Amino acid sequence: MGWTTYHRPKGESDREHFERELFTGTDYEIVECATVAGVFYAAVRTTTTGEVWALVVLMHRTRGLHNFGYKDLTENMGPVEANAPAKVLDALTSTSNENALEWRRQCEENLTRRADVRKRLRAITPGVVIQIAGPLRFANGREASRFECVERAGRATRWSAIAADGTRFGCRLATGWAERYSWDIVPPNPGSPPPAS
Repeated sequence: MGWTTYHRPKGESDREHFERELFTGTDYEIVECATVAGVFYAAVRTTTTGEVWALVVLMHRTRGLHNFGYKDLTENMGPVEANAPAKVLDALTSTSNENALEWRRQCEENLTRRADVRKRLRAITPGVVIQIAGPLRFANGREASRFECVERAGRATRWSAIAADGTRFGCRLATGWAERYSWDIVPPNPGSPPPAS
């Protein structure tokens, strides 16, 4: 199955759009749904049987006349994208399809991993130092694998990178760094001076 592209006007939710685009005049209805990182996940009921299965829709938005593209897959196809939220997974009925079962397992693992990351992130406060497995290279050519939290305001965090030679420089860690990289909080050294402000 390939991608379908066309002009999608602004002003309707993904749910409204796909209900109209995929399910008008069919025996299917969306029970629960969410869009996560540009992917639409839906629990879809087959009204004739009562079965509820997962729909995964990859989406691409751009400018111009054909400003929207999508590729729809069912869980039975074993999609690679497996970040369906719990509310979608909880709405599904049981299945014996191996691809669907594996996809659901991956979604559950990802939910558990993200919950663990969120819990670990709550422990990062100003003055806390983290160690990322392997150095990150920045646009200025410098590298660092240790980072001190300088300030937290909502989701935004200011970091001070600590280079291997001990010098520091301000930096930004990419969105999703906590899920992308293996990292740990560095225990404070009891004999060291307090963190710089």
